[in-house]
Amino acid sequence: MNLGFTDEQRLLRDSAERFVTDTFTTERRPDAAAADDDAAGLWARYADLGWLALPIAERHGGLGGGAREVAILMEAFGRGLAPTAYLTTAVLGAALIAEAGDAAQQAALLPRIAAGELRLAFAYAERGHRDDPFAIDTSAAPTGDGWTLNGQKIAVLDAPSARQWIVSARTAEDIGLFLVPAGTAGATLRAHRSVGGGRAGELTLSNVRLPKDARLGDGDARAAITAAIDRALIALCAEAVGMVDHLLAATGAYTRMREQFGRPLSANQVVRHRLADMAVACEEARAVTLSATLKADAAAPARGRAASAAKAKVGACARFVAEQAVQLHGAMGVTDELDIGLYLRRVMAFETLFGGTDHHHRRRIALAAASDRDADGAATAELPFTADDLAFQREVRDFIASHLTADLKRAQALTASVFSEPDVSGPWQRALHRRGWVAPAWPAEHGGTGWTPVRRWIFETECARAGTPSLSPLGLRMVGPVIIRFGNADQKSFYLPRILSGADYWCQGYSEPGSGSDLASLKTRAVRDGDHYVVNGTKIWTTHAHHANRMFALVRTADTPRKQDGISFLLIDMTLPGITIRPIQTIGGDHEVNQVFFDDVRVPLTCP
Repeated sequence: MNLGFTDEQRLLRDSAERFVTDTFTTERRPDAAAADDDAAGLWARYADLGWLALPIAERHGGLGGGAREVAILMEAFGRGLAPTAYLTTAVLGAALIAEAGDAAQQAALLPRIAAGELRLAFAYAERGHRDDPFAIDTSAAPTGDGWTLNGQKIAVLDAPSARQWIVSARTAEDIGLFLVPAGTAGATLRAHRSVGGGRAGELTLSNVRLPKDARLGDGDARAAITAAIDRALIALCAEAVGMVDHLLAATGAYTRMREQFGRPLSANQVVRHRLADMAVACEEARAVTLSATLKADAAAPARGRAASAAKAKVGACARFVAEQAVQLHGAMGVTDELDIGLYLRRVMAFETLFGGTDHHHRRRIALAAASDRDADGAATAELPFTADDLAFQREVRDFIASHLTADLKRAQALTASVFSEPDVSGPWQRALHRRGWVAPAWPAEHGGTGWTPVRRWIFETECARAGTPSLSPLGLRMVGPVIIRFGNADQKSFYLPRILSGADYWCQGYSEPGSGSDLASLKTRAVRDGDHYVVNGTKIWTTHAHHANRMFALVRTADTPRKQDGISFLLIDMTLPGITIRPIQTIGGDHEVNQVFFDDVRVPLTCP
């Protein structure tokens, strides 16, 4: 699967970013959204650029773009905080017509959207049921050769600028979608500003008479509504990615420019850590949004799970980044002197649109529980499995069924730590080692499996589903790969087989009193003495040191002007004289971590 952009997508991205930068640099205030897009001539420019036609099928005058192209455009809008009703018309409205409308309605309406002649707003939310699009009290009753609508809709996005409202209403048999032209007798709109700076409205329908063909299609519109909202959620997530991208860049620039006590704010480690956390959140939001765009055309359960997972994750990430941006800008961040507060308000609005974070967590879980399951009760995979992959999946399940005893499964379930005690993990590691499956991430020439990423995914998924013991990562995932990459031939031949078999159980010697996350300040020293290093010092918070017979440790072997230099990676036999282990009991009453003391411990240069 190619996750990169095509040439056409790169051109779209570049043109959208240039347009947004040139157009909205001085128009980011909510006041810019108070006027109709038509008033500034923006809507016509969107049409000229082909953006309104982007998600519409070619047979209806569109460009036939997909969720990826829409996401590129929405991300640019988010980065520039563009005040636009693009989502409600070109994404949501067009999708409702394409999904629910009949052929004649599609042919009549979609070309008008693409040409910029028709603006739409979707009226679905009702008081007390904002998160549920199907908790509808608004009614549609057949009257003569038409329909009569009664009810009230709230928070109708971009309703003041719409030429027609798409209203969801309950009929005697199902839920339908009805086109209500603005100005229709009995339809009253009370416009208001939204938190995010756009415009919305409360729509009251009192005996609104509509012709028969005002209904989109003639069947239940639930599937169409769900599909359209899912696609709108994905587009909104892309817009939020653009917003957090801007916030990260603006905050990084500000902390590099702003000086405190004679040096930039960004020189402070705590600020760097916050910026790093913001960058991680941005990448998480981008990744989950990309995943959702790739599933926008999948079957309903997979599409819905991806859309809700993205909405929930991006909501949490965007809120975190926005709040950190305000905090790091100090007092300026809470004023209108900067646009940081505007981005925060837009992020808050994003969180509430089409259901909040908690709602989408619950929806994702419910959709996963309702998914098709195989004969063993496991959720069917969404990956494109080959026949060989499916055969491998059955092989893994058979292995687990044969080797995962009830006692091991119960012991793992009672494990409170991030990985199991050796008496639990040991038997499982030995079983995996006999099968050659203990190190899926290692190269095959060093005892790894040589599996494809799909087979590794199958293996890890089946183990997690079955509740197998969690192996310590310290040997298999931490020191093992380091030895593979940097060790000499003797070290590889000695250590790697022992890591695989479980003959060696490793602990990590990094943290020290006063040197936790700042490892460059560590003080444990190793002094060369002939063919040995003599080690003195202490390590703390050493997980499972009381079980381990090996430690990999960072020690200072030279004094250098730059404190990050002069540090070596040492492999230490925990049975050597001079090593003392003092247990540290946690507030939960567990003995998992320790302090380790080194008193003239002589470690051979060759390490074994």
